[in-house]
Amino acid sequence: MEVRLVTPVCNTGYGMVGLNILLGLQRQGHSVQLVPRGEIVCTEAHQPYIQQALQTSVTEAAPTVAIDQLAPDTAELFPGKALKVLYTIFELDTFTADEMTWLHFPDHVMVCSQWASNVLQKNGLPADRLMVVPLGVDANVFSATSVAPVDGETHFFATGKFEMRKGYDFLAAVFAQAFSPNDAVRLTLHAWNPFLDDAYNQVWVDLFKKTPMAARVEISRERFRSQTALSNLMTSADCGVFLSRAEGWNLGLLEMMAMGKPVITTNYSGHTEFATPANALLVEIPEVEPAKDGVFFNGQGNWARLDRPQAAQAIGHLQTIHQLKQSGQLPPNQAGLATGQQFSWDNAAIQMADQLQAAMP
Repeated sequence: MEVRLVTPVCNTGYGMVGLNILLGLQRQGHSVQLVPRGEIVCTEAHQPYIQQALQTSVTEAAPTVAIDQLAPDTAELFPGKALKVLYTIFELDTFTADEMTWLHFPDHVMVCSQWASNVLQKNGLPADRLMVVPLGVDANVFSATSVAPVDGETHFFATGKFEMRKGYDFLAAVFAQAFSPNDAVRLTLHAWNPFLDDAYNQVWVDLFKKTPMAARVEISRERFRSQTALSNLMTSADCGVFLSRAEGWNLGLLEMMAMGKPVITTNYSGHTEFATPANALLVEIPEVEPAKDGVFFNGQGNWARLDRPQAAQAIGHLQTIHQLKQSGQLPPNQAGLATGQQFSWDNAAIQMADQLQAAMP
């Protein structure tokens, strides 16, 4: 089928989603016209496919899928006259009146999880205008790796830009409570927030460096320009830790699963689409609280409440992984490997095309 895809193609979350959806649709044999949002940033290997999509023209009858955040210019994302579909990703459970107006402009709204669909329905968007198309992982990049040697440190890894939503304040506290400086553990953070200045990022660095575990924490300031570089960093880790308060999807969590790594995460929001007791050590979230961080969120919606019971669970999970690693009994995450295979970008493209075809007049 023909598809007009309006999306950023770059190193941001939306940019990576747009690139991989484009590639997935092309692999499935669909004719895709790319309408880029902003500057295109990609690897040399992807350039021929992007050039092909830039040079492709589709008819007026082709549906338009716009992958972007909700904004006042949402209507401008749809240059075509046919079916209009907004694919948007969000983390909180409440929308403003303006946001609901923008959500009603397209014919359909596409989201990546049933959690997100439920949220939109509770906010007044009819179920028959919603489509659920899960995101994916590139198994050619994030593939199974060998288990790390028993005699090394237990290496924990976290990725996702520094912000309160990602739970880095909570991670700093529970890591310091779970271990002592004499324990053979290490925590690596790939979390530098490229959208804010160094002073903002340094506040988060200090949060970790002022704990007794400071010497056991490594913080990368690098913003990787390729998924391969990120996977190389993940390869050396024994376990991924994603103690977020709210997520639209959580690409890093799925990528660690696809590599067969044990993971620890919260049982709330978008990643509940694929994170289960079978493939993750879950921190249960019975309560939410107003989302306030003084930077991005002002209490409009809610996110997971991380309190003492959640800290106790997270500490227990961290210590369990460490004990298993040091005793040589830490197995690969076989259920996570299966999850990575299930949630591929080809699967995302197939589901998107099927739902677009079904919605066509």
